Amino acid sequence: MKEIGDRIKGVMKTKRLTLTNISDELQITQGNLSLILSGKRKMDINFILQIVTILQIDIRNIVYEKEIDYSSLKVNEGQEIYKTKIKTKEDVENENEKLRFENDLLKKRIFEQEELVALFKSGKLKLSE
Repeated sequence: MKEIGDRIKGVMKTKRLTLTNISDELQITQGNLSLILSGKRKMDINFILQIVTILQIDIRNIVYEKEIDYSSLKVNEGQEIYKTKIKTKEDVENENEKLRFENDLLKKRIFEQEELVALFKSGKLKLSE
C-alpha cells in the first residue's frame, strides 16, 4: 500500500495540497494521515474512496501500477480544489464504486441476519432469558 501512498502524495504535491488540507477533510490527524500514506498504517477501501474524491482524481490513477501523468492535473493559483463540490464523471464513478461496496456489505449483513432467523425458527438457536 506504500506505492498507493506515494501516488497520493504525488497528486497532493501537484495540486499544492498539504497534509493539513487533506487530514482536515478526512477528519483525521496529520500524523495518522502520514502513517497511512507511508504504509505504516493500513489503508482501506473507504480511505481510498475518500481520498480520490477529495483529490478529484480517478481511482485507477492510484491503485494501478502505472505512472500518473501529473501534467494533466490542473490547478489555479490560490484555488482550493479540495473543497470544490462540482461533480465530474469521475466523481460519480467513484461514488458508484463506493455505493457498490456498501451494497455488498449490506447484502452480507442481510444474509447473516437471515441465517440467524432460520436458526431461531428451526429451534437451533434460542433466546437467553
